[in-house]
Amino acid sequence: MASEVRVNQIQNRSGLGTVTFSDSGVSIAGVTTVGILSATGNSVFSGSVTATSFSGSGANLTGVAATTNVVTNSLVVSGITTVAAGSAAAPSITPTGDSDTGIFFPSADTIAFGEGGAEALRIDSSGNVGIGTDIPGTLLHVLENNAGTTPTVRIQNINTTIATNAILLELSYSGDSDVSGAGTSAHYIRFRDSNTNPTGAISGATGATVFYNTTSDYRLKEDVTPFTNGIEKIMQLKPCEFTWKGAQMRSEGFIAHEVQEIIPGAVFGAKDAVNEDGNIEPQMIDPSKMVVHLTAALQEAVQRIQYLESVVGIGSS
Repeated sequence: MASEVRVNQIQNRSGLGTVTFSDSGVSIAGVTTVGILSATGNSVFSGSVTATSFSGSGANLTGVAATTNVVTNSLVVSGITTVAAGSAAAPSITPTGDSDTGIFFPSADTIAFGEGGAEALRIDSSGNVGIGTDIPGTLLHVLENNAGTTPTVRIQNINTTIATNAILLELSYSGDSDVSGAGTSAHYIRFRDSNTNPTGAISGATGATVFYNTTSDYRLKEDVTPFTNGIEKIMQLKPCEFTWKGAQMRSEGFIAHEVQEIIPGAVFGAKDAVNEDGNIEPQMIDPSKMVVHLTAALQEAVQRIQYLESVVGIGSS
């Protein structure tokens, strides 16, 4: 027969709490210990219990503060659990076996997530979320130092049966039905250069329309001269019809490298370029850059028509 020790109550030194043994388990209240507090079965810890380490199998810990909590099955805490602030290199809440990845608290009302010893994401006291930055200046602030071609942000829908009129990204000013009326000037997207100077924007417009804007302020320009030879340039362009290989859809337009030879500023990219994976890096055309050539050509044509009308004596008097 196994030996048994039955104790109704053990009282520690004055002020250090009470340890009680009963048939239902162990009850410990207000106990401070510098060693390891270990219990199994249906043990109850209440009050302020502080220890270097807690370990047990299925223990139910209530109102417990500890340097290290190790529970085999589950840890249930009623009330507030307080942990150290931690740091990116040593987060205060980590998974087993990965001490430099987890959650830490760098300052008041701020939560941060560390990965591999470096901060990955932060939510500051204003609710701003920073990814790659610890000083987010907006509701979502993403900062990256990337010299390659990998996108900083990717939004992707992998569903194979996309619905008609499906939306991948929607931007709206839901509180203002006329974002450009009554003196309002609102942009959906604004573009800036490395010096934070505006270079373009997609803006709201009266009448439920949208402006696609490129910077064209006279204060940013110098050495302004008339554009000529519009007809000559336009006559070199080769409008064509073609079929897109992927979609097998018939369309019309231009071939990018052919336009580039005549109006270089209207084409982005190089002919036959490929990316680091060997895939096509397609050239792109900005038709808006061709408008000045079309306008100049039309003006030249009108001038010729007016001259011929004056020669033969027709046209407006």
